[in-house]
Amino acid sequence: MRQKPTMRALVLCEGQNDYRLLSKLFQGPIKTRRYTLNQKSELIWMIHEEPPRHLPIVVEKGVGNLDENLKILISQMRSIPREATVLILRDTDIYTTDYLFQYYGKEIIETRITTSFPTQFRPTHRCEPPTTLSNTFAAFRCEINYMRSRRLVIHFYLVTPSLEDLLHINPTQGPQEIEETIQRLLTREDVQKLREDMLKALQLT
Repeated sequence: MRQKPTMRALVLCEGQNDYRLLSKLFQGPIKTRRYTLNQKSELIWMIHEEPPRHLPIVVEKGVGNLDENLKILISQMRSIPREATVLILRDTDIYTTDYLFQYYGKEIIETRITTSFPTQFRPTHRCEPPTTLSNTFAAFRCEINYMRSRRLVIHFYLVTPSLEDLLHINPTQGPQEIEETIQRLLTREDVQKLREDMLKALQLT
């Protein structure tokens, strides 16, 4: 029997292949549902008012959209009833894990807090250093504490250099072939470790 999420949570990812992987990783412990970046207002309302019985996964169609929507979430989650969790899956591409840790901690989170909140209402934040899950996957965690004990916890999961590289995907492959490739990928030890860490972040283990 599938469990209901124990926290208000959602997942942001870059594209369709990320969604294919995530939906298979969470298969069993929790039901997932795909959303587009245009549905963010609906999702924020759900997290505020009526946490869904499924885990929303937002397919952002690119890292630029992902970063912009993360900024919006940081601003709009200030009035969450208690605590919410966001999981982010993205490729490192040409960047190092340490660079992306600094980028999200300072350029995205710290800058958004500084520019979007009056000084007297400004939340505090902290980011924990990255951990290496395998040669392919790394993770780090940032926590934003708003007023009145409201908290947003963001778990970043990085694929080096990219999920497409890991899957050896080429433009000639169709959806069914990609699905089969991802299914085979699930048996890898490093992918299982990624799954365990994500479920732990969602408090489902």
